[in-house]
Amino acid sequence: MKWTVHMQPNPTPTIEPSSNQTTVHGHQPQTGALLSKQQVAKRLNVSTRTVNNLMSDGSLVPIRIRSVLRFSSESVEALIDDSRDSQLEHMNP
Repeated sequence: MKWTVHMQPNPTPTIEPSSNQTTVHGHQPQTGALLSKQQVAKRLNVSTRTVNNLMSDGSLVPIRIRSVLRFSSESVEALIDDSRDSQLEHMNP
């Protein structure tokens, strides 16, 4: 991944990924936070068992880092958006 340094008016530079990011194993790099199963459950206001069910049915795909499961904040937000969209479709046939 290439990084671009942007100088701010203050003396502290910020570092951001450049726009021409390369893929790793065919996937674009994620830029958001990684969440634990407990954090996802809290964000969705459900139990960790429900998070397990969402993983089982493919609705939520974890990122495995060695033996630890994490979830991208983008995938959790996408799940919320998809759920909201499907509810709207059922309300307005």
